[in-house]
Amino acid sequence: MEQAKLNGHVLGARMMGGGFGGCTINLIEKTATATFINVVSKAYKNKFNRDCAIYFVELSDGTGLIA
Repeated sequence: MEQAKLNGHVLGARMMGGGFGGCTINLIEKTATATFINVVSKAYKNKFNRDCAIYFVELSDGTGLIA
C-alpha cells in the first residue's frame, strides 16, 4: 500500500486479507502499469527479500440472468 500511496498513477487501492499475509488490489492507469509493477516489485524484494506475485485482472459486466 505504501507504494500505491506514493504513485500518482494509482487511481485507487485496497488492502485485502491482511490477516493472512494479504494483498492489494490497485487500479492503475494503463500507461503506468509496467512502471508501477517494476517499482512495487523492487520495493517488495528490498523489504522482504522475496519476489512478489502480481496478477492481472480485467473488469467484466458482472453477474446477470441467463435466459
